[in-house]
Amino acid sequence: MEGGMKSLAQFLLGVTVFANLAIGVAYGAAKEDFTQPYKSGDVLAIGQAVYNVYVECKDQVELAKYTKKFGVKTGQTVRINKYDAEKLLESIRNPLKKNAGGGAANTAAGVAALGGSASFIGAIARDRFGHSFDEEMRTLGVETRSVVIKNAHENTGVVFSFITADGERTMLDYPGVSHHLEDRDITWELIPRYKVVFLEGHMWNDKSGAALAHKALDIAKEHGVETAFALGSAELASRYRSSFLSLLPKVDILFANELEVMEMMQVSDLRTALEKIRHMVKIAVITRGASGAIVITDKEEIAVPAEQVEKVADTTGAGDMFAAGFLYGYTHDMDLKASARLGSLLAGRIIKHIGSKPERRMMELVALIR
Repeated sequence: MEGGMKSLAQFLLGVTVFANLAIGVAYGAAKEDFTQPYKSGDVLAIGQAVYNVYVECKDQVELAKYTKKFGVKTGQTVRINKYDAEKLLESIRNPLKKNAGGGAANTAAGVAALGGSASFIGAIARDRFGHSFDEEMRTLGVETRSVVIKNAHENTGVVFSFITADGERTMLDYPGVSHHLEDRDITWELIPRYKVVFLEGHMWNDKSGAALAHKALDIAKEHGVETAFALGSAELASRYRSSFLSLLPKVDILFANELEVMEMMQVSDLRTALEKIRHMVKIAVITRGASGAIVITDKEEIAVPAEQVEKVADTTGAGDMFAAGFLYGYTHDMDLKASARLGSLLAGRIIKHIGSKPERRMMELVALIR
């Protein structure tokens, strides 16, 4: 009996491996079967492609079952390797939700969900999560032909979010091939075809990220394409402060929350940070959670209230969606205030459910602004 069970387990493992390989091969063939030319669009986003796995934990004991070995404290994020990510996936029986993510990818998805034209460049692996990432983005209308499939020894990046009853999130981050984006992977000739090229601070976690970002912005400036950059997190703003500051002369639109901009400006109050940043970029868009947002230029300052939401389920993608709404408005001839209002409206919708990007098209929100 024991031998029979062992043989059955080996057979099932073989079937699973074969199925994953078949998905990857078929997916790779499908990705390469594009003959139509690229069209001009609104936003070209470049950044990390990851897949989110959400797990609900009833208490700290259940949370510890997944996170104890990594020494992560509740509410923190710790990076893990491929082996640990695979073991986690085996141990998670019923995830609350799974979906495509990554800051720039979320923003591209948000622009497309509003009816805009967006393209995304990032790196995925030839595996089931890579396939799901591409499929979800295309369903929302994002052009993904320039998403590169890396034949590396790593998998598609995965972010595990463990949610406890008090709403606290503890995250384990396996970057996978998302940190393997190279110069040769990027379709540089796409940049002049878009109104805005959008980059994210998480690119700096990749050793070639800063160089790729500077090249993208240089090409954009050369062709009259506007540039946008999101800091990503206060931790990134601190760790890469000098590098981010060197990038700002090439940035037209900066997206950050209040903690991030204060960290980068190395000040303890928002007003001082705003006065500093307004002379460094054309437009700074600073989100403040429930306190709304501020759009600031060297000549004006616009305050926009946050959308009133009765119950907040997940704030993970709020900043990405604010950027998406703002960029849609900005590329469709809305003024700064209307663009920010659309950003606030989209962010308000996304925080009502678990997940960092829209689950469907949301063109009706545009009509509420016009």
